[in-house]
Amino acid sequence: MSSLERITDTILEEARKEIELSMQSLEIKKAEILSEGKKRALTQGEELIERAKRDSVLEKQRSIASAQLKSRDDILSKRLAILDVCFEKAKKALRALSDERYLAFVKKALEALNLEGDETLIVPQDKQALVKGLIPLSEESCDVGFIIEKKGIRYNYQFDELADYKREEIQDEIYSLLFSRKE
Repeated sequence: MSSLERITDTILEEARKEIELSMQSLEIKKAEILSEGKKRALTQGEELIERAKRDSVLEKQRSIASAQLKSRDDILSKRLAILDVCFEKAKKALRALSDERYLAFVKKALEALNLEGDETLIVPQDKQALVKGLIPLSEESCDVGFIIEKKGIRYNYQFDELADYKREEIQDEIYSLLFSRKE
């Protein structure tokens, strides 16, 4: 073997050793990079899982709160409908007052006012004979109840309007009587 061949073999051998060392170094770096990547991926995965759990809990709480609110609104709506029915029945009962009770109601209302003698009474046509002589009757008539007119001012005692007016005052009391259990 010639010295040139030996030199080339030596150079080749050293190059192979360097390549082998570089490859080992690259494999180590590759393993480190992969290991670091796996750690980061696991950490990010755990963070994503935790965030998903928190979001899931918040969404569940929002859904429960929304369902409770809808349920409460439905209950209130049904209860208000029941109150509407109660007041409609009260109006119906007032429209069906006997003549004796109607007359007593008119007299009581007239006594409560300070009458000066220039008032007129507006009543349904079927009640005009019943109240004749209490105070002068108007040519007008109303549907149910009565109206007292004095110098252009009308005191409205029509039953539907009275019930609607009183509803504001007594609705809470009726509500508590009808629905007295705790919510």
